[in-house]
Amino acid sequence: MAPGRRILARDGRLQEALDFYASRGYQISLYHHEDALPGFIKERAFDYFLLSHPGEIPFCESLEARGAHLVGAGFLRPSASLDKIRQKEKTKALGLSTPPSVVIRRHEKDSFLLTVRTLEMKPPYIIKNPAAHGSRGVTLLATSEEMESRVPDLLSDSDVLIMEHFIEARELALCLMGEDEALLLPPVEIFHGGRLFSREAKLQGFTISIPAALTKRERGRLSELAMRAYRAFECHGMVRLDMLLGRDGTPYLLEIMSFGEGMSSHHLSTRSAACLGIGFFRLLLLHLDWAHSRAGRRGHG
Repeated sequence: MAPGRRILARDGRLQEALDFYASRGYQISLYHHEDALPGFIKERAFDYFLLSHPGEIPFCESLEARGAHLVGAGFLRPSASLDKIRQKEKTKALGLSTPPSVVIRRHEKDSFLLTVRTLEMKPPYIIKNPAAHGSRGVTLLATSEEMESRVPDLLSDSDVLIMEHFIEARELALCLMGEDEALLLPPVEIFHGGRLFSREAKLQGFTISIPAALTKRERGRLSELAMRAYRAFECHGMVRLDMLLGRDGTPYLLEIMSFGEGMSSHHLSTRSAACLGIGFFRLLLLHLDWAHSRAGRRGHG
């Protein structure tokens, strides 16, 4: 096999992408658990690494140091992509619109109420575990009394939690792709049966509308916030921004999802790109281009 066409990926994930790359002449190698990655990294028996699982993030720096091109990395520095606490802190520090929130650590559980009162956070609240993914463990607490009684129990299962003020709002995803001059794709609106788009709501099913029915002003405000966030976080390639649109028209940034976006035909980002005539296989080829470009910008190729 000619150099430059070897892909390493986790077994059982993003099979559509792997099948496509194999059909284009790429040699696919699979690993089964993160414990095996150090051996692969040491041997340097691949040219591309296909990001598909949160457990791979801690290995990104080592992978790049060995010359691997990261496919599916939406940030120039992918180690930040799943650190939800740092995302929140940076979002607030940059003055980007986001729901009020506080980080609660287990050793501070006796003093967190003072912090909440100081910030004047009003109920209802959303509790999130920053180490969880896919909306797992997201909890809605309707009253201050419920928050005071539940948070200590929730901290028994996690060292740290993020508590946000819950905002009644439309739920949207804005996807961007490209490099310095990102292309903003048609906004996606998500509809589900409950107040909260939790893991349970996702499993029960939801519908989407592309493009979302927005006024010119609403779309403009969402787009402006999305582009500011894309640049500020040094995004690169394809990302999805989970956002809210409040009843008063205020947009809020919840989180930037940068991990393998557009590498499954089911992703919201893939479906949004399709509305502009950008097909799934075209996205997969673009991911390879972005991996090369990203490596060049970081001095690895």
